[in-house]
Amino acid sequence: MGDILEIGSLVFRRFAADGWNGWVLDGEEKELANINLWLSTSPQTVVLDALCRRVVRHERPGGNFYSKLMWAQNDGALQKKELFSLLKWALGTARSVTILKTTANMLARGHLCPKPVLGVRHLEKSGRHLNLIVTTEVVAPTIEDVIQKGSEADAVVAVKQAGRDLARLHSDHFLHGDYLPRNACFSEKGTVFLDNDKTSSWSFMPPWFLRRRNLEQFTYNLMLQKGLEECHLELPTLFWDSYADEAGIAESRRKSIFDGIIAKCRRRWENKAKREKQLGNVQ
Repeated sequence: MGDILEIGSLVFRRFAADGWNGWVLDGEEKELANINLWLSTSPQTVVLDALCRRVVRHERPGGNFYSKLMWAQNDGALQKKELFSLLKWALGTARSVTILKTTANMLARGHLCPKPVLGVRHLEKSGRHLNLIVTTEVVAPTIEDVIQKGSEADAVVAVKQAGRDLARLHSDHFLHGDYLPRNACFSEKGTVFLDNDKTSSWSFMPPWFLRRRNLEQFTYNLMLQKGLEECHLELPTLFWDSYADEAGIAESRRKSIFDGIIAKCRRRWENKAKREKQLGNVQ
């Protein structure tokens, strides 16, 4: 593969220092040359500190960066000591490099997401495998924020845009790993896809059941935006209609597909509402 990786207009250089190996965006080598020092000393705000990962916002004059340091596939793999998951994490392709390549390819195809700056992996003496992905900051509200804090008109536009852009993402053979209103930003240029840890690129159109999973993820979480007092379907309907229009789904099939999606999401919504009610009674 060599020491240069070109994806669309982005050029990456091979990175190897202090046990870290992977790729760095051309022009950013100097600032990120000493990763351990940069992670510990750059002006920063911790955004998330979970069992398997740590997300930090790094303030810098040229535009802020976000770093995500990961040491397991998910929290459950550590809590349950899932041997297969831990071995896959240690011996498989570096998650950080996969994210870097996938998001660079998304940008090359015209989809919006945080620009990857660094994707590297490091094996500690303890045997723990660290993956680090660094991206540029996206300055735009999440769709969840637009729904909860913005106008009703903006919410409608954002949700319809989210459906249309998901259909375009699928048509270019990408699957989002966790498509939720909080994992997508609303901008004038289009939907910005965040949290691409598990987003994947396919050589062919992904199977329908996986594309449907993205639809179910977003639809269920749209239901939650209005609370648990009543199950509202206005936003899910707008989201689905926009997706179906862009995807070219025949009118004769739309209702049956959407009814199936809603039925599954409604069951989840009702179960959550029941649990919340029981919890409230206990308290």
